[in-house]
Amino acid sequence: MVKSTFEQHLTDLENGIEENAFFLQNVAEVAALNFDAPSDLSRWARSTANDADKVNSTLRQVYREWSREGKIERDQSFQPILSELEEMYPDRQERHSVRVLVPGCGLGRLPLELAALGFITEGNEFSYHMLFTSSFILNHIQNTNDFRIRPSLHGFSHNRTREDQLRPVLIPDVSPTILLQHEVNDDTIPEDGLLSMSAGSFDMIYRKPEGKTFNVIATVFFLDTAANIFNTLQSIYDTLEPGGIWINFGPLLWHYEDIPPDEEIQSLDQTSESEDRSMGLEFALDDLLELIKKFGFKFEKRESNIPCSYTHAYQSMGGFIYKCEYWVARKP
Repeated sequence: MVKSTFEQHLTDLENGIEENAFFLQNVAEVAALNFDAPSDLSRWARSTANDADKVNSTLRQVYREWSREGKIERDQSFQPILSELEEMYPDRQERHSVRVLVPGCGLGRLPLELAALGFITEGNEFSYHMLFTSSFILNHIQNTNDFRIRPSLHGFSHNRTREDQLRPVLIPDVSPTILLQHEVNDDTIPEDGLLSMSAGSFDMIYRKPEGKTFNVIATVFFLDTAANIFNTLQSIYDTLEPGGIWINFGPLLWHYEDIPPDEEIQSLDQTSESEDRSMGLEFALDDLLELIKKFGFKFEKRESNIPCSYTHAYQSMGGFIYKCEYWVARKP
């Protein structure tokens, strides 16, 4: 009985892998066109176990950002920022002159939501896996529910039933072309549009910017990805215009805490080999808050211990709940 049952489950898993592969094949083909990679995918370097892990986490990120089922989790971290900015700038046309930067924007859902509200929004992302996938979703999917993926397929733990592991979701739950609709109906939108993306490390790209300043920087589950928190805070400070607002939501799960220097290049998804991402400098929260004040920021709002999950399938028996920090800080 066990053999026959599990054999059928393995067959179902193979079918689910084919569905995930269909979506990922589309992502890879578009990436080859947009990121100057060989169009013949067979010429790409063989994937490593680390690559496979990142693809798996990217599928879970697609679930979080672009499925109907991920809305509960999105609302936990995105909605406070969206509501804050709607309250700050109630006039929609006024928002067309407000520049918002979202570092570490993942698959681009928060930048899209901000642009849909009328803000000039720039997303920034470091991971090629995220960049390839967001490029495909934002620029090459026209309709809702165009693809079906199975984000829990590769995890055998915390499943109540075999069906939970196989459970599909449809993506995207909203058409990214909503921005084009706004541009047709609103002639006050800037000629360059409302949404743009930059690829690379935030600390490298936005270090001492020349003439490229923002009214708002929104960071979500981002600060703890800093290789050097001093550089990250300096970049946030330098990139904000005087009087600009920094809104943050997230925990302190320092991403590079356990990365030895000699494993840094091999272990991380890097866009620049000139940036050492093994220099942790992991601060406790109280020290981090004092450091932010020393940079000159003034906290206008702050909430602590906000429960939030991340890429957590709602049917899962396990998972991790973060106690997140939320603040609104102003540059002098």
